[in-house]
Amino acid sequence: MKRIRRIFMFLAAVLVFGFNVGAQDVYKSVIASEILDYSISELAESLPQDLGQRIFEKVSLSEESCDYYYTFKDDVNFIVYKNSQPQVKSTLISAFKQSMSVMESTLLFCIDTDISLNYHYCSTTGDEIVISFSNEELKGLLGIESVTDSIRQEITARWLPQAFPAEEGAAVSYQGMTDSDIQFSLTVTDEEWENVKTDPAFMEGVARALFNSRESGRLFSLLCIYADKAEELIIVNAKTGAQKRGVISHDLLWEACFSSLIDNWFKSRNAGRPEVRPQFMNRNPEFFADWVNSRLRYPPQAIDNNITGSVVVRFTIETDGSVTNVHVVRSVDPLLDAEAVRVVSSSPNWKPGMKDDEPVKVTFTFPVVFSLKDRANR
Repeated sequence: MKRIRRIFMFLAAVLVFGFNVGAQDVYKSVIASEILDYSISELAESLPQDLGQRIFEKVSLSEESCDYYYTFKDDVNFIVYKNSQPQVKSTLISAFKQSMSVMESTLLFCIDTDISLNYHYCSTTGDEIVISFSNEELKGLLGIESVTDSIRQEITARWLPQAFPAEEGAAVSYQGMTDSDIQFSLTVTDEEWENVKTDPAFMEGVARALFNSRESGRLFSLLCIYADKAEELIIVNAKTGAQKRGVISHDLLWEACFSSLIDNWFKSRNAGRPEVRPQFMNRNPEFFADWVNSRLRYPPQAIDNNITGSVVVRFTIETDGSVTNVHVVRSVDPLLDAEAVRVVSSSPNWKPGMKDDEPVKVTFTFPVVFSLKDRANR
């Protein structure tokens, strides 16, 4: 993770439910925000930094922006910046373009999180100027009109070798990306090695343990979900160099990690929320998951072909409580997609959300889980 810190230091030096967040799929936005937050936390540990004529004081992430703060040692230099803000922004743009191989991942995560990128320059007396890059400007810097899965995968593939260098002795390192998975190595002690297995149940436990940590393991789980890849984990004995390989499927990563991501994201999103959340059958929205599961009809052809996964649908609770605009934002298979839409569309009316004592529309994003194991246990 030292390399991640260096990457973001360079940037600094040159300069399960959720509300709808716009055009981006909600889960991509949540994951991008998590990755950015993790990286910023790494950087913040090494602040403040003396950059010569100014001090890099802090970096922060909010619902609206990613912000870098600098204080000038000499107010004369601050006044120069204050009187030439267009030129300062132009210089930053030039620096971005010259170092795009390092910066493109940060720009992508800001775009996917739908936030601006701001640089705050302060005087010793507290005066401040802010150079801001909107979401649309960040897209222009990357030369894209919108973010697609292929763009996410391309930029992630270029960023991974920098984020997880294959250094000797590193606990975690990136090994490569294929059409289906991202390969990471995880070094364990000789004692831990004795308990390592590669069966699905053990690998699920590894995925959950890594994701629930604040270490680099959480980050590469996030990156696999973000890039729509499975995770091939190469577990290495630190003493002997022996290896065991296991694959954690994308769906398993999704189901092990997605609900906690969405829950944390929902709790952190206060702006624009209704004062009273919609209720399903006079209960919390989470009860809707039980209602949906009890009415799912697993398509026989999907059973025969062992098709499983989580179909993510988005829908709107209107001011009269009716469910409208049900559509798929993450597809698994046409058979499962159609069944997910059918069940959600058949929902009875909800009690609408309220804001300022008036009913308001609320958009939910909701995963419909198709699991043959759960079906067998019913």
